[in-house]
Amino acid sequence: MKKYLVFIVFLLLLAIPINATVVIFLPNVTNYAKQNTTATTDCTVAIFNSVLNNFTDANYNTVNVSDNSRYSQTVSSTSGAKCNFYTFMFNASGYTGITEVNITHEGYYITTGGGGDLSWAELYWYNVTSGAWQDWTTTNYDSETTITKSLPASTNIIATNGAIQFGLILNAIRMVSTTSVTSYTDLATAKITYGATNTCTYSGSGNWNIDCKDNCDISSATTVTGNITIYSTGTGSVKFSSITAKRISMNATNSCIVYYTNRKVIA
Repeated sequence: MKKYLVFIVFLLLLAIPINATVVIFLPNVTNYAKQNTTATTDCTVAIFNSVLNNFTDANYNTVNVSDNSRYSQTVSSTSGAKCNFYTFMFNASGYTGITEVNITHEGYYITTGGGGDLSWAELYWYNVTSGAWQDWTTTNYDSETTITKSLPASTNIIATNGAIQFGLILNAIRMVSTTSVTSYTDLATAKITYGATNTCTYSGSGNWNIDCKDNCDISSATTVTGNITIYSTGTGSVKFSSITAKRISMNATNSCIVYYTNRKVIA
C-alpha cells in the first residue's frame, strides 16, 4: 500500500505566475472615464445608471500619471443627502488567459460644512455577472493614499468585451449647515496578469517553483538539481510519485495538500 505524507500549510508568499505578462491600463479615450454633472438625492449604487459625460482631454491628463494634478468633483447639500459620482472603464479586450486584475485608485476626499463623519467618498467595482456594483472601500480623508484591490479574473470583474470598471460615489449630508464633499483622483489604473504557463514541468536544471493551484500530478521520477518551492495563488494539491531535490519548502497563502510516494533529499 502506498503511503502518503500530507501537508496542509498556510504561510505567506507573494508570487507572480511563471512566464506571466503584466499590462497596466491608464485612463484615456480608449480606457475611458465618465463624470456625472448633476447631483441627486439617490445615494445608492443605482446612481451609476445615470447619464454620464466623457472626461475631457484635460481631465484625462490629471488622472493618468501620479503627479498631484488631480481630477476633482464636488457635491454639496443644503438639505438632507446629495450624491454624485464618476467612473473609470479599462479595455482589456484581446488578452487571453487573464489570471488576475488589480484596480488602483490614488487620491483622497475632504469635507466642508457641518457634515463631518457622515459625508464621504466611496469606491465601488462592477461585477459583470451579477450586474451590480460591489462596495470596495472608503477613500482616505485629507491626505492622498494609494488603494489597490487584487481580484482573480474568476471574480467576474472582466466583461466579455474586456471591460473592467470601478467608480466613486460622493455622499454629502447636511447636518447644521451646508455640507460639501470633494473627491480628488490623482491616478486610476487597472493592471492585468495574463499568459501564465503551467508550473508542473521541471525545466531540467536549477530550482523549481510549483503553484499549488495547478494541481500537478507528477507521475514520473524526477531529480531536481536545486530546491523545490511550492506556493499557491489558489487552493489545490501537488502529487509526487518519486522526487529527488536538495530541499522542498512550502510557502502558500491558500490551502495546499502535497502528496509524496517516494522522496529523497540530495546534498
